[in-house]
Amino acid sequence: MLATKLNKTLDRRLASLNWFAALLIAAFLVAWAAAPASAQNSQGKGNLGVMTYNVYEGADLSIAFTAQTQEQFVAAVSAILANVQATNPPARAAAIARQIGKAHPALVSLQEVTEWRTCPANTSLTGCTATPTVLYDLLNLVKDSLQAQGLSYKEVARVTANELTAPAIASSGPVIVFYEQRSAILARADIDPNTLQLTNPQFAQFSHTFDVPTVVGTISVHRAWVSVDVKFHDTSFRFIDTQLESFDPTVNYQQGEELLEGPVNTSLPVVVAMDSNSKANPPADPFTPAYTNFLVNGFKDVWTEAQGQDTGPTCCQDPSLLNPVSLVTQRVDLILLHGNIDAGEVTLFGGHKSDRTSGLWPSDHLGVAAGIETE
Repeated sequence: MLATKLNKTLDRRLASLNWFAALLIAAFLVAWAAAPASAQNSQGKGNLGVMTYNVYEGADLSIAFTAQTQEQFVAAVSAILANVQATNPPARAAAIARQIGKAHPALVSLQEVTEWRTCPANTSLTGCTATPTVLYDLLNLVKDSLQAQGLSYKEVARVTANELTAPAIASSGPVIVFYEQRSAILARADIDPNTLQLTNPQFAQFSHTFDVPTVVGTISVHRAWVSVDVKFHDTSFRFIDTQLESFDPTVNYQQGEELLEGPVNTSLPVVVAMDSNSKANPPADPFTPAYTNFLVNGFKDVWTEAQGQDTGPTCCQDPSLLNPVSLVTQRVDLILLHGNIDAGEVTLFGGHKSDRTSGLWPSDHLGVAAGIETE
């Protein structure tokens, strides 16, 4: 009888231990599965995390293109400036930094990290009466937010795509607005430089531009690319950041061709992390054929490699960023691979209601992160 009781007690204790161990194992597996693929093995051999994020400069500039009079043009630029301020770039930069922190990639491709400056204008709205001051610098805001959140990143390279100047009426009175649209590559600064080597930064504007006649003359909208050569352990590749034309699909295609003939034309494998402005969600939109052209020229799309025909939309929220339900329907933010290089899992960031700050989405785009398989 005593032996029977001891056996039953032992069985109950073993069952309790097994139950507790099972909980620990389950918790570990859940935590591992929840970790973004790009964060896993991000410092050792395995996956090198890469990410692309259009952080949204804060307004749709095209509303100025349709102005029919000088007064309408000033009103449109004033509305653009007001929208930039209403989208709260400092708070959004912090929200974007949180998304980058969740992915924790080794390399980040950023678009629309625009600097906005203003100065008081003279009565004719043709010049400044004082030195221009920085209103928002989205690149510095993101970098500062990363640092404030304990994330160690450094700027590797940047390129200026557009520089425009226009008059507006702000709450303080007449101003001149200075607009500098940029793209930039950031890299983890806490990875041993002998393990992650970054060399040969390059950048250029595309020669093909979108030229739009306006009441103040023809405005040429430029786009640009920036790249860096990467060596991670024994794997080398070129990492390219770009944003192709959004207003004109022909110019968009031509810029894609320039990319293929320029920085992609290397003996190295290539990773392009970009806002393509070419709709890739299946089926690919024939009206914007640049995406299909990349595939024809031997590129692999990490999203379709990992997710098949899942749509994975990344764009676009309302310009105000205040839409209560996500409006993203187009997959234009892409990570494409060329040459002897493969990708692991791919994840979207910034598309959940919990990602918003003060009712604002972090950006009108989602971030896309993937793990590049290395040797």
